[in-house]
Amino acid sequence: MPGAQFVPDLSLWEAWHPAEAATWLAEVDVIWYVTAGWAIDLFVGRQTREHEDLEIAVPENQFEILRRALPGLEFFVVGGVAQPVPAATLSAHQQT
Repeated sequence: MPGAQFVPDLSLWEAWHPAEAATWLAEVDVIWYVTAGWAIDLFVGRQTREHEDLEIAVPENQFEILRRALPGLEFFVVGGVAQPVPAATLSAHQQT
């Protein structure tokens, strides 16, 4: 339905640890890095708190490579409400 908001089932959410992301992305030919809370913990060399998520970033021109390399995953733009990343629009994942 046009204009309807999709709300993912958060009971299915299982945040990755940075080491898991590294395993999943080891064979993917993109530049990527950990951002936000986990990035701080990685910088200081220890986990300082529990994390409910893991944010990773890739250059916009490599996002579609990442998506194709991980076909079983769903990607969301999070800006108050989680919305699926449109298949035809890479700029959507850059919105805040």
